[in-house]
Amino acid sequence: MRTKLTIEQKAANALAKKVERAAAKELERFAKQQARQALWDAEKQRRIDAFKAGMDEATWADLQTALAEPSTTPDEVAGGGYRITNDFLFSVQEQFKSRGYLSDRQRDLLVGRVRERREQAQKAEAWAVVAEGDAVKLYCTVISTERVSDTYGISYKIRLLSHYGRKFSFKTTRDYWRDYAEKAKELGKKVFVQGKVKWVAPDAGGPVVLTSRGMKFGDLV
Repeated sequence: MRTKLTIEQKAANALAKKVERAAAKELERFAKQQARQALWDAEKQRRIDAFKAGMDEATWADLQTALAEPSTTPDEVAGGGYRITNDFLFSVQEQFKSRGYLSDRQRDLLVGRVRERREQAQKAEAWAVVAEGDAVKLYCTVISTERVSDTYGISYKIRLLSHYGRKFSFKTTRDYWRDYAEKAKELGKKVFVQGKVKWVAPDAGGPVVLTSRGMKFGDLV
């Protein structure tokens, strides 16, 4: 004869079964989560392998050079923190740290910059040294014009490529210089520049900033 369970015993049995079912569901959920994580890890590794396989040794080395470049500077105001100085590079570095791979476009941009600087440095060996305060005369192609708004008001930044391959730029508030530069770019027309050097980038053969004060800018003479 079966022993009749008390109300308390029935409640305890029901609770035990409930706990057992909850534990089983938790194990099932954990197993599914682990399976999903394994799939994600496998997909991540597949992308990492494919990313590396798509590059030769030279490209991989240039990418590492690009990723090692500084994108921040110490910020004393932040109390030992840092300030981001290159948003694009910082973002890509963080992505590579977390994922181990980049998009083809990101890779090509980074590698292209490293190779451009290398080629520029090689060409610069034959260029005359340019220093702050030097006077220069150039025949240039207009690369771009950009409207700049700052605490000093509205100005235009004009970027130029010199006849021997070095990049120059200057800012001006003169609308007619902006118009002339845009027209010259549209027509593929060379422009004449005579002025003084305001700043020189530290990279070998890096871009040079000119001051527009006393500058001559216009047609070939």
